[in-house]
Amino acid sequence: LPQSGRFPSAPGDPLRLDGLLTPEARKIRYAVRRVMEGHVAPRMLERWHADKFDAGTLPALHEGAGVVGGTARGYGCPGLSALSCGVALMECARVDCGTSAVLMIHSNIAMLTIAMFGSEAQKAELLPAMARGECVGAWALTEPGAGSDAASQGCVAEKSAAGGGWVVRGEKRWIGNAPDAGVIVVWARLPKDEGGGLGAFIVRRGAPGLTVEVMQRKIGFCTIP
Repeated sequence: LPQSGRFPSAPGDPLRLDGLLTPEARKIRYAVRRVMEGHVAPRMLERWHADKFDAGTLPALHEGAGVVGGTARGYGCPGLSALSCGVALMECARVDCGTSAVLMIHSNIAMLTIAMFGSEAQKAELLPAMARGECVGAWALTEPGAGSDAASQGCVAEKSAAGGGWVVRGEKRWIGNAPDAGVIVVWARLPKDEGGGLGAFIVRRGAPGLTVEVMQRKIGFCTIP
């Protein structure tokens, strides 16, 4: 930030992107810019040094720009085009790369996975609050030993002996949004009698056995939890 402490407003459209965008994408671009310059920029340095994400940012992006939920449709989600989603992330990253990452993980990965593969009950329960930014989503694939190689997953799932659910065992790492998440989509290997492939499991905050470690002093993405 300049010495004034104010994030400089964009002088216009020097790359002439507006002429390449649809009317929807142009509208999204400037709506997100207003939210980022007005809501995020004034608090950015404070949040950056504290390694904290502003919990009010997703609700602000929902109310001020209507972008939370990305391409997902129904259940309060905006059903945007992929272009509009990309433009929204670009405008977020112009001010703060961490906010762009938070929105991408929340909307384009966690919410979209639930929208595409969740049951009707899961979608009806989770997506409206996530679309309003009231419940943060995370997406847990990466592991300490396997990285993001899905084929080498060490996390395993087995049916609960008590019935009516699953028990997921393992460790994930570098999972953006996890410390603030109310919902984490966790990937784990299924037992052989279930095909032995990978499955995605919705794990809610406070689930028995769930522990989340906050990673601090990150090099770049300081405002992503």
